[in-house]
Amino acid sequence: MASWGGNPPGSFVSGSYDGIARVWKADGSLEFVLGGGHTQAIKSVACVKGVLEKGVVSAGKDQVIMLWALPEKANTQVTPVAACREHTGSVDSVSADPSGSRFASASWDKTIKLWEVAAPSGTGVQTTGSGKKRKANVSDLSSKLTLEGHSEAVSSVDWVESTVIVSGGKDHTIREWDVTNGMCTRVMHHKAVIQGCHTSRRSGHIATAHGDKNVCVWDPRRDAPGPVTKLVSHKGWVSGVGWAPGSDYLLASASFDNTVLFWDTRSPKEALHTLCTHDDKALCVAWNGPGMVVSGGADSVLRTSMLQSSA
Repeated sequence: MASWGGNPPGSFVSGSYDGIARVWKADGSLEFVLGGGHTQAIKSVACVKGVLEKGVVSAGKDQVIMLWALPEKANTQVTPVAACREHTGSVDSVSADPSGSRFASASWDKTIKLWEVAAPSGTGVQTTGSGKKRKANVSDLSSKLTLEGHSEAVSSVDWVESTVIVSGGKDHTIREWDVTNGMCTRVMHHKAVIQGCHTSRRSGHIATAHGDKNVCVWDPRRDAPGPVTKLVSHKGWVSGVGWAPGSDYLLASASFDNTVLFWDTRSPKEALHTLCTHDDKALCVAWNGPGMVVSGGADSVLRTSMLQSSA
């Protein structure tokens, strides 16, 4: 999931194993359906801008990334305007840079690729209810840079600053990259695979989700090895993490134990709050502005929760 942020919360995007991405309003009503692009499950989505007033990138198990341009009018069926087809493995994560004009993709082919949001060659919009299908004009984009260094699949990528990317992989490493030269500037090791990673835009700390049921917090600026904090309360694999916008300490995590936990990283021994809103695995969690949390589960349900942060 991803959002354009804002306060109050705005629209957010979800990707599903049915191969369709959907844009939702903050009140939970469906705004757009992004279909006809992927042939397999969508693993990740990101919100982009750049030359597009409002756009989405979706990454799939079909090894393809699709670029979508959203129209002004809601309740329309949207088709992709561009495709990125250079990966040779499932693309499990995408993340936009702070400007929204570039994005990074992480794949099971062990690479991270960087792309620019290009001007669409067509509208890619198909109005529902007309009874007619119009073939979208989908152009292929070429990557601008490939980052290599992970020895196993790259499961997560986070574009932190204009020149800095963080990635996590099945090789048990978290890596920091300088996108100006493609060099890996730091490697941090953990005993378990990294399922997801997200960097606080305020503190610079990196939160990581792990298959050993733990959430770890890392400070890439310190020389000592290992995480600075370990958060232990989940009873199953941790599938995703997300820092609250505007907070140095508030963090949310999703787990295969069906829960979403909220943490104050200054008090790591116990979670602040537990959401038991899913009937199956909680697969992902994201913030839509500072007060709304959205989680998606294997129960095919999106849940939104509002909370007031003072952290």
